[in-house]
Amino acid sequence: SNTSTGCDDEYEQFSEHYLSEEMDLYNGTVDSVPLALVRLMVLISTENYPDILLPAYKANEWNMLFFVAFIFIGMFLLLSVLLAVIVEFWLTYLKQTNANEK
Repeated sequence: SNTSTGCDDEYEQFSEHYLSEEMDLYNGTVDSVPLALVRLMVLISTENYPDILLPAYKANEWNMLFFVAFIFIGMFLLLSVLLAVIVEFWLTYLKQTNANEK
């Protein structure tokens, strides 16, 4: 028995009965480009991962490949580059402030 969902059948977890509210809530979220971009940017942080992935998975199981690739590229490449740029700017700022104090 699956205690987290209360469902024994693995496929039933992704069935229409399990996702009826989520499907209604996220229908049409990619119809608007700005809204889709905002949802994908939040998805990089994996904050809304189930909310976005499960309705797309229900629509077509192959959609999962896009989301897995997007999260992998976003989390491990884009966020790493962003963090490196922030750290580099911070270190430059610290060097400048230390040089000004001397």
